[in-house]
Amino acid sequence: MEAVFLVLFLRLLPFIPSGLVTLTAAYSKMRTLSFAAASTAGKIPALYIEAYSIDVALNARTQWQIGALIAIIFLFAIWILWKRKNKDI
Repeated sequence: MEAVFLVLFLRLLPFIPSGLVTLTAAYSKMRTLSFAAASTAGKIPALYIEAYSIDVALNARTQWQIGALIAIIFLFAIWILWKRKNKDI
C-alpha cells in the first residue's frame, strides 16, 4: 500500500521524470495492477495541471510572454556567471 501511495504522489509532481517512477516501481515488489491504477490515478490530474499551465502561458499577453523570456534569460546568465566564479575559487 505504501508503494501505491508513493507512485501516486510521484506522478502528481510534474518535474519527476516518468521513466524514473516506472523504473523504481519495476525494481520494487509492486504488482502490475496496483502500479497501473496508481500511475493512472496520479497522471490524470498532472496532465490537467500541465494543460492548464500551457493554456495560461499561450493566452498571456505578449508583454508578459516577452517579460518572462527576458527574466529566464537573465536568471540563466546569472547562473552561468555564478558557476564561472565558483569554478575559479
